Amino acid sequence: MKKSNEQQLIAQVIPIIRLPKHLIYFDYLVPKKFEHQIKINQIVEIPFHNRKINGIVIEIKNKTQNKFNLKTINKIIEPEIILPKHLIKLIQWMKDYYYTSLPLISKIIFPEIPKRKLLDNKKQSILIHKNIKNLTVSKKSLPKIKETIDSINNQQTKYVLLHYQNWQEKLIVYIKIIKQLLNKNLKGQILIIVPQITDIQKIYNYLNYYFPDQIAILNNKLSKTFFWQEWQKIYFQKAKIILGTRSAIFSPIQNLSMIIVDDEESLSEYKSEQNPRYNVQKLAEKLSEFAKAKLIFSSQAPSIEIFYNAQNKSTSTIFCLYKKKSNIKIINLQDEWQKKNYSLISDNLEEAIKQNLEKKQKIFLFLNRRGAGTIIKCQDCKYLFKCPNCQLPLIFNYLPTQISYELRVTSYPPRLAHFDLLSSAKQAAFSEAGKLICFHCNFTQNIPTKCPHCQGVNIKTFGIGIQRVEKEIKKLFPEAKILRIDKDTQISTSYKLQVTSYDIIIGTQFFFKQFNQPSIFNLIGVISADSLLYRPDFRSSEKTFQQLSKIINWANIQQSEVELPIVIIQTHSPENYVIQALAQQNYNFFYNSEIEMRKKFNYPPFCKLIKLIYQNSDFKKVEKETNELVDKLKMYFSSSKTFEVIGPISPMIPKIKEKYRKQIILKIYPTFHFPASIKKLLNELDENWIIDTDPLEII
Repeated sequence: MKKSNEQQLIAQVIPIIRLPKHLIYFDYLVPKKFEHQIKINQIVEIPFHNRKINGIVIEIKNKTQNKFNLKTINKIIEPEIILPKHLIKLIQWMKDYYYTSLPLISKIIFPEIPKRKLLDNKKQSILIHKNIKNLTVSKKSLPKIKETIDSINNQQTKYVLLHYQNWQEKLIVYIKIIKQLLNKNLKGQILIIVPQITDIQKIYNYLNYYFPDQIAILNNKLSKTFFWQEWQKIYFQKAKIILGTRSAIFSPIQNLSMIIVDDEESLSEYKSEQNPRYNVQKLAEKLSEFAKAKLIFSSQAPSIEIFYNAQNKSTSTIFCLYKKKSNIKIINLQDEWQKKNYSLISDNLEEAIKQNLEKKQKIFLFLNRRGAGTIIKCQDCKYLFKCPNCQLPLIFNYLPTQISYELRVTSYPPRLAHFDLLSSAKQAAFSEAGKLICFHCNFTQNIPTKCPHCQGVNIKTFGIGIQRVEKEIKKLFPEAKILRIDKDTQISTSYKLQVTSYDIIIGTQFFFKQFNQPSIFNLIGVISADSLLYRPDFRSSEKTFQQLSKIINWANIQQSEVELPIVIIQTHSPENYVIQALAQQNYNFFYNSEIEMRKKFNYPPFCKLIKLIYQNSDFKKVEKETNELVDKLKMYFSSSKTFEVIGPISPMIPKIKEKYRKQIILKIYPTFHFPASIKKLLNELDENWIIDTDPLEII
């Protein structure tokens, strides 16, 4: 039935629900009783497919092009809440940039309102360390810190890169610039985004000491009630400082004066793995532009794109705080092989471990690879054991080490955990038994006694994993107390992990994520610097440099005043510019070498990448769809030199959850004007396609 809707106000509403990309907003009648209350960017309750959901009002008008009966808005949710304009601009920009649904993005920015809106104060435990340690820095650092603080507070500087080594120096800069900014602008609010939840507590304790009762915490592990309370605290400007993880970028900040992205090189933590696949660095740039806020990136080893932008923006500045040189030794493993030493541990590292044990000093050994070996293979027919779900090589893994921990959870900052070691009597003996495992989907199978392809029994493992390192260290130093810490170390629940009670800690990146504290080690050994270096991806060199730089910096931040530890890095490629830059502790040398490689092969920051992945349980359909899309793209731009189509190719993980996958990489150069036809083509791709703008890797 047709009906005229011209007599009543019409509201265009974005439903806060997951919808296909082509469905953006819907028209609703505004009841007479709401005509003088309803406003753009308000949250309303609307009827939608026989249920009630929330939506964002984006326009109010007198007419509609909809010729059918319109449904009526049920009510205005929290009438006093009107989402900030810069936040609405951000989600509209995201829709176009990430080729995703506006209703889906809206679902991210507005929290679900809980039934119980207030927490019982008696039940709310607040973690505040009143006796926090003083922030101490060397006298050599003070002039540079003062210069940095004065320059950042300069009104002309809008884009700042703070390159630091010592986290205490970084915190001093944060505290001083926040204090000066809030003194100038009493209504100003500051957003600080950190890589992970465990980073919140470290910063929170200091900020709360200097800015008591002015901080709101946001992360996706909070209860609905607590999240809603913090969200309101931010909106009504009761919080001057907003501290949170990735999703805090969508905080409803009314007077955003400054954004700080802490440790921006933590690319994997700042990139969303689900639709919309945004990255915080890009969103922070756009948000600072829309809100006219100052933007600060801090980093121990800046990402190439951020450093490049900081060098080339007219209103940007790079500050490098004082750096202390470490004692680094590079060991060429090729020389070890010539000496017939085929062990994972070089003679130099073995001798250094022995000397430290004699002095009762602590040792940390690092290898960022789980398991005991990389692959398992039949020597007779070369059959490679693969995961049936993902087609990735299965990894030989010893049964999990039964080390018991206790998890202590505090509610403020919420969901922060400390992993603690229980008595050694509860530790099971190291088991030689093991399984083959896929670390991607957790598929496991028993170790085969014969090859399923040729029935041969000559089956061997290749490559090295952290469990193999542990086994070898235990053979070399049977009297030492050794602890391995990785994702396969079973964690139950308990007190604070006393790493000090062990002589040697062997860990992956997991160790640093869970036990974020100053180093107590006099010797740091990197078993292989090559595990990331030769991964076939354009960011491999950058990731290697960043990972090892952070370990070197961490080694320098000691809990007590001792001589600088020795860092021994083992590699088969000592001549590689990444290893050379690490040895010299020279970021500029690394950057200049890497940026030349990026420029030569046209990778970011010299192009924009879009990764298109099609997945389906029918392999022939995967091939058909990807080939057809490539043909369409090449038809549009067969002669263009500013737009490149690569593929379709099989990604490193060719199958996930019984679905085959193929991918297409688009390389878009700065001079290329993206036509409406291509945008339309990408927006019309069905739900089997994944569109990843600015992917972290392309393999």
